[in-house]
Amino acid sequence: MDKQVAEIKFFIHDLRVEKFFHRLIAIHKRLIAAYEEEGLGDVRDRHQAYLDRLTTAQEKGRAARETYEVAVKGFAGDDLVVEYGRAYIEATLDTCRIALLPHWRDFKDFVSHLPQGAQARALENSFNESKTWIGAIDRRIVDFVRYTDGEGPMMPMAVHTRVESFVEEHLRYYVRGASDKRLDVRLGDLDRCQIYADRAAFNRVLFNLTMNAVDAMRHKRSGVISFDVIAAPTVVRVVVTDEGQGMSAEKVDQILHSDRDLTGELHSLGFVFVRKVVAQLNGKIDVHSEEGVGTRITLSFPRYLAEKELPSTAPVDLELAEEAPEEVVAGVAEADRAGEIIVDEFCKCLAPTPGCLFSIAIEPSGRVDHFMHKAYDPDWMMGHDDLAPMIYEAVVRGRYEADDVDGVSLILKTPLKHDEYWELREMPREERKPEPTRRRIHDELVRIGRHLITTGMDPDTPVHLTQKDYLFGHFEQSFSADPFPLQELADHPLVGGVSGAGGG
Repeated sequence: MDKQVAEIKFFIHDLRVEKFFHRLIAIHKRLIAAYEEEGLGDVRDRHQAYLDRLTTAQEKGRAARETYEVAVKGFAGDDLVVEYGRAYIEATLDTCRIALLPHWRDFKDFVSHLPQGAQARALENSFNESKTWIGAIDRRIVDFVRYTDGEGPMMPMAVHTRVESFVEEHLRYYVRGASDKRLDVRLGDLDRCQIYADRAAFNRVLFNLTMNAVDAMRHKRSGVISFDVIAAPTVVRVVVTDEGQGMSAEKVDQILHSDRDLTGELHSLGFVFVRKVVAQLNGKIDVHSEEGVGTRITLSFPRYLAEKELPSTAPVDLELAEEAPEEVVAGVAEADRAGEIIVDEFCKCLAPTPGCLFSIAIEPSGRVDHFMHKAYDPDWMMGHDDLAPMIYEAVVRGRYEADDVDGVSLILKTPLKHDEYWELREMPREERKPEPTRRRIHDELVRIGRHLITTGMDPDTPVHLTQKDYLFGHFEQSFSADPFPLQELADHPLVGGVSGAGGG
């Protein structure tokens, strides 16, 4: 089986999102019926318009799925299977995005128009569960597309935060929805450590191993899948343990060394992909399994320690942390997920106008040395001075928020006070002048654009940028529109902010 075809089939086989679309649509229909009963015509009409949009997208996805299945069952050529499979995946992503629109995700707002005893109020848990699952599917699709398109960059990655966030925000919901058994996911020891990796590929490894663990426990009434991260001086081990049926020694040898699984069952395909990705990350796999007891899979990777030798999103060196402002150190461990975190904070925000406030600073080396974020508070207006009161005027500030015109947009604001920017960056006295400062802020904005994209933000996100003409027009660099796509910011060449900082 062609590798690309196998990946498409494998991914679609475990997408498992249609039932949550159906459930969400049914809930919206119940709400519309309740509005009708209460004589709330205006509310009903607005809700109906959204439901029509969601239903149209879901039907388009269903048609794309049927076209894909006909191609697979009819033994169509590999090119057609890939084409139709990608079309279905993209249609599913479009439906996810409509389902997650910020103004249509607060159930309490929907039922605020209804009496306290209305039966529709009892649907809140089902509504929120469906939304959470769809959000997890949205992120999985984005990761899959970026991985298969070869867009995932290699960069330092905090393994403990990556495992914790992916388990809590994605895998837990997969395990609950993938089986009618009482399966649970648990986090064990999570040592703080980093590896050099492609985030999307690493996520996919975790998902494939979890999927296989769920499959291994299909004959049990209950079971636990656990995740541990163990740091040694030069090695990081990620351990995934299940309480499934286990494997024979012959089966363990087969999944570790044979490629014959590419023509076999889809769940065996998953381990072939795991082997490939782990090898790409210079790691190795160890499998210990006992029939009737369960399986422990250990992935070992070289530990990333050379923060000063490569562009890094590593935390500030502990020896220097005592001298740095608290706001500089806070949150940097999350920087390898910055784009993803900002979007997720926005999606979870309960404010009437949802959004996420953040501030970020990136050194000329490419190292993130400040990243803070917080979703908009539903009860009060929050500013960057609340987020990072000591240094907010010396760093780039941002807002990712709902926009009536663009749907969602990113607002980037340049540092307010150059003298504080100079001090934070410890710029030499001879470079504390307008032109070197302009060059340095220009390059930092470009690096921020690149970093947000590589860590999970959509390259097509509309961007509003302060001082655009001063910082970019001066160098005869322009943008196609206002707002412009985030990718345009990332694509601008660096102009060399300070001595030795012109590369990257």
